[in-house]
Order: sequence, then C-alpha cells, then structure tokens
Amino acid sequence: MDSTDEATINQWWETYWDCTERCDEVRVTVYLRSVAPALGIHSQRIQFLQALADAADSGLFDSYDVAIIGDELCVCERCRNLASIQPTIETVLRLMSWRDGGIRSSGFVRCESSSTLAGESHVTVTPPELTAGVYADDTLIGVFPCRADERTYSPAAFLGQLLREGSSMNEREGEQSVHTAVAGSDRPEEDIRPETDIARLF
Repeated sequence: MDSTDEATINQWWETYWDCTERCDEVRVTVYLRSVAPALGIHSQRIQFLQALADAADSGLFDSYDVAIIGDELCVCERCRNLASIQPTIETVLRLMSWRDGGIRSSGFVRCESSSTLAGESHVTVTPPELTAGVYADDTLIGVFPCRADERTYSPAAFLGQLLREGSSMNEREGEQSVHTAVAGSDRPEEDIRPETDIARLF
C-alpha cells in the first residue's frame, strides 16, 4: 500500500510494526457476534480463523484468542452495571468508540428504541459479525472493520495485509540468507532459492 490516498492506514501499519518490536506482547482478539454465523459466511469465518492461526504460528503477532460478544446489547446505565455482562458491554463500547487520528472503528450499529405505551426507552449496540481487536501490551491499538482515507478495511483486509507483509519480510530474509550462502559457496546464486512459508490466503 504505497498510494498517497492510503496515508492514514499506512501510518497505522507503521505503528503496528513498531509495536511488534518494542512491546512485550501484540495480541489479536477476534470478537464473534454469534457462535452460529449468518448463512453464507461460515466458510469465510473458518478461513479467517485458520489464516489467523497461521499468522500467529509465523510470528506476525504473539498470540490470539476468540470471544463471543453477542448480538444486540442494551447499553443503558442499569444494564451496564450488571456484573455478569458488564465486561462484555464495556468491551463492545471500547471497540465501537476506538479511533486514532483519521482512522476509526466501523460496522457497529447504535439504535435508540422507545415505547410511549410502555413508557420505556433504551439504546442498543449491535456489533459486526466479526471484529478484530489489535492489542499491544493490553492497549487497544486497532479495530477492524475500520474507516480510514474514506475506505472501509475489513478484518480480512487486515489479516491479508499482515500475511503479505510477513511474506515479504520472509522473502527479504531469505534473499539475505542466499547472499550469505553464495558468498561461501561455489554454486551459482540461482541454485539457492529462498522459501516462503506463509500462504497468501487473501
């Protein structure tokens, strides 16, 4: 991503790679709206989770986990104070309100409902089907889906870019290894080929 119209997301990636160098842990948490995905996206979810595991195994981040956060959540003061669901609601609100400069989370639907007959009103939040939260030393540094540079970046876009960047780094490291090996070998350079072990799934 070298285009000037992607400056904001490019800057975010610079921050991400900096965190992988200076922070103790970079973690990705996948938040699922439901155990049972909507029809038509089950295979995409399985593919995403497999690619996530591959990225972790390749050292592109330190760890990952998966959490179920539910569908439509009431965020009124009384519900937010219920001990059993308070952590989930607070997590969803942090994800929904996350922003960093020109980039902000997207895909969360806030709805106000009221009934004059019942004399009640409340506000609910519905999260995306799948949300990726990126943490550096327990600090939320990124949320996908997000909006930046007038574009929406999905969790799959995040993971796809992560895998491509990791593959490029592996290729560069492999080329360096090739040059080192050739320097002490009588074989021509073209006979020693670096291998890339990250699948390009997106």
